[in-house]
Parts: sequence; structure tokens; C-alpha cells
Amino acid sequence: MGRVVQAAELETATRLGCSYTVVVFTDDDYGLISTKQRDATGDSFGTRLTNPSFGTFAESFGIDSYRPTTRAELRDDLEAAVDGGMSLVEIAVG
Repeated sequence: MGRVVQAAELETATRLGCSYTVVVFTDDDYGLISTKQRDATGDSFGTRLTNPSFGTFAESFGIDSYRPTTRAELRDDLEAAVDGGMSLVEIAVG
């Protein structure tokens, strides 16, 4: 099961020279709620989200960031992220 990584943990990890990869899945929506609303009414309301730029967020800590858009990029970016130092990979789903 995944866990939420907080800004303070990223700062501490980079300050201490730790090396791991954070993977963030974004869909900009409360998907299950949207589906249930559409099933009930034919439309959804109030479920779309605006996320921050996770790449900019990561880079503000000096962490490499990746946002692949294809399977090939995903493979390459994950390999680069895991082989490097601290990194964040944002994967858009939905």
C-alpha cells in the first residue's frame, strides 16, 4: 500500500542525502464519486480537482522530476529515476 509523502519528509531526505523515488498518480478528479454521480444523474458536479505542479514542487527541493506521457517514456523515466538520486515521477491516470 502506498503512503503520502509530505513536504517535510522530502526536505529532510534531500538534506540528509537520501535516495528514493516518489511516484505520484494524478487524475484531477474524485473518480469514484464522479462515476456514482454520473450513474445516478447522468452528470457529475464538483469532483474535478486542480493539482499543483508536482514537478515544480519536487524541483523546489532540488529533486529530479519526471512526467511521462507514453509507456516508453514511463519505462525510461522510471529507470532514470531509480538509478539517480532523489526523484519524483508523476503519472497521469484518467
